[in-house]
Order: sequence, then structure tokens, then C-alpha cells
Amino acid sequence: MILVVKYGGNAMTGPPDDPVLADCAALHREGHKVALVHGGGPAIDAALAERGIVEKRVAGLRVTGRQSLGVVEAVLCASVNKALVRGLCALGVSAVGV
Repeated sequence: MILVVKYGGNAMTGPPDDPVLADCAALHREGHKVALVHGGGPAIDAALAERGIVEKRVAGLRVTGRQSLGVVEAVLCASVNKALVRGLCALGVSAVGV
């Protein structure tokens, strides 16, 4: 069985003392397979603001348009995902980002 953990961007504290990553590493050491699905809202908001891109929201949810798609992808793939993988690897987990 695979345990799926959703780690919302607003909850991320980051390494080295990230309790969610520590819990995932502990589950891994206990023999569980863990899939960590992450968000990155605050990091995306900051990157869009830095570039002067105004985001659209509907009912509190971001609507990713053509102008912001590349920024969102870069933040999630090149920043957030890699940082989480590095954090898990530092805790002894053979982690990969997808």
C-alpha cells in the first residue's frame, strides 16, 4: 500500500526541521511507501508578484493563465519539489521528484 500525503504550501516550514518530512522519513523507515504530493501557493504568489503578474482567483482558488503557467511550473518543479527531495534525502530517504 502507498500512503499519499498532501503537503500544502501554506503548511511548509522547510528543512532542516520540517515535521512533515520527518514524519514521511519515519514512515519510510518503518517500511511504508510514501507519495508526498505538494503544493506551493506562497512560493508561487511571491514569484508572480516579483514578476508583476497579477493572478486571478475564483472562490479563493488560483486560476493559472498562460502568462503565469511558466512561473507556476518553475516554482513547483524547480524550487519546491527539489527542496523537498533534498530534505527527504538528508533524512535518509531515497526520494525522487516527479
